[in-house]
Amino acid sequence: SNTGTSNVTACDSYDWNGTTYSTSGTYTYSTINASGCDSTTTLNLIIVASPTANIPIASYDICDGGSNTLIVNLSGGTGNVSYSWNLIGGGSNPLSTNAIFETGPLSGPQSYQYQVIVNYTGNGCDPAISNIVTINVVDDPTADTILSNQTVCQQPISSAATLEVLNTTGGINNSYTYIWYDNNNDTVAIGSTYTPPTDSIGIFQYYCIITNSPANTGCEYQTNYHTITVNPAPTVNTPPQNVTICEGGTINPLNVQTPNLDPNTTVTYEWFDISAGTPAISVGTLATYNPPTNNPGTYLYNCVLTFSSGGCNSITSDTITITIEPDPEITSTLQLQNICEGGIINPDFDVTVTGGVGTPSYTWYDNNGVTLATGNTYNPGIINIDGTYQYQVIVNYTGNGCDADSSNLYQINVVDDPTADTILSNQTV
Repeated sequence: SNTGTSNVTACDSYDWNGTTYSTSGTYTYSTINASGCDSTTTLNLIIVASPTANIPIASYDICDGGSNTLIVNLSGGTGNVSYSWNLIGGGSNPLSTNAIFETGPLSGPQSYQYQVIVNYTGNGCDPAISNIVTINVVDDPTADTILSNQTVCQQPISSAATLEVLNTTGGINNSYTYIWYDNNNDTVAIGSTYTPPTDSIGIFQYYCIITNSPANTGCEYQTNYHTITVNPAPTVNTPPQNVTICEGGTINPLNVQTPNLDPNTTVTYEWFDISAGTPAISVGTLATYNPPTNNPGTYLYNCVLTFSSGGCNSITSDTITITIEPDPEITSTLQLQNICEGGIINPDFDVTVTGGVGTPSYTWYDNNGVTLATGNTYNPGIINIDGTYQYQVIVNYTGNGCDADSSNLYQINVVDDPTADTILSNQTV
């Protein structure tokens, strides 16, 4: 007798020796030939389901120029597998024979439909035709034009207007990512707004790229370029002008300086009295300011300069301090003294002065206007003749605007020495 064994894997069913088998198992077939010899064959059969092919996502949205990667999930089937990816309605199919299909960039707006046919070499395996996947190509996002140009002054804290992307529409959804770049294509910020720095002088450019996720969808929009010119900031110098004067004195007009200013740039000035803090009091709009000097006190002034071009912020000058002292005023502690002839006053006449600026000088006069002495005290010495003597002191200060002050009269009354009757001249006892 003869024996043999066959191992077969087939899709759905298998025909063997006139019998169709649809379940897996071991089967035998025996024959006897004309010579009376028998032969037995054994079949080890595995039945698998016919192949199926499924593209897991039936629809994709991408933007113009985007692409997608399609995969297919398989079940069933036996043998070697081959793929045929086709564009429905396309004229150059198959597009690919790989297991994974890359669509490449797609233009739109329009829709593309793809299907894959999977073939197995196994016994009885019919081709598996997948579901249809649709890729919808939509327009890229768009947005309003961003600010094109600005010219500003160099400032450590940015003096630039903030750039903002407004009215973004389109793309595959309304979730957008904003990334700002400089003209070197370096990332400088993330978000729909960006304030360019102004700490360096020069011309700089920025733009924003708006995207939807994921990146392969190709949903991208680049704004126009923004050009910012950063000019050197004007310099404002405040010359030394702090001064102390007497009330009613004169001072030079207060001023500020703008060295190396572009002659095409005009400047507006506003002077403020900031003595009382905020709010400041506007006191003048000329290039110089003449502050009043008629009321004693300490006064603080500054000037705010605004520039007509260059995008420059206003600049506030340094503070100028004007101190106004009262005119000198004499006070005296003892202005009347009585002595006897041949006597001398004690204490000396003295003078106390309030107010005034600078170095004082003292001039003492008698009632005939004769200059007697200089100094802040005076003593006429011994007076031998009785009578009334009067004196006055005039005080002068060297400070600006300080008026001289005359004292009230100092007076000495000189009287006779005391007298009495003659006492007993002699006696003998």
